Amino acid sequence: MTDKPPRKPERKPLMGLKPQDWRALGIGLELAAVIGGAAWLGNWADGKLGTSPWIALAGVVFGITGGGWHALKMANGGKLPEIPGVTAPAQKRPGTKKPGHETTPCGEAPPATEDRPDDAER
Repeated sequence: MTDKPPRKPERKPLMGLKPQDWRALGIGLELAAVIGGAAWLGNWADGKLGTSPWIALAGVVFGITGGGWHALKMANGGKLPEIPGVTAPAQKRPGTKKPGHETTPCGEAPPATEDRPDDAER
């Protein structure tokens, strides 16, 4: 008889993450990629044009601004948050569908009902 210690279960550290953790991780990685990419592109342009370090610094500023805007938007479910006194509440855009003017997927008007006469009778 051999006495072996009990086997520990395999640990998979990333398996315990919740969906919101993955989302936050993705937002952080996207932010880092945008800032790093803009800095790298600015550094490359500085090398070609001999303007070191100004284009690289501009790239970092644009990367932080654009990446931060994108991170804020993604953290809020794909839309920018409304800030009282700073941003206006979301308004209906022109061209959106109006009630009673629905169309079918192929672009034809829906069949007329008793409540709404079709266009030929108007």
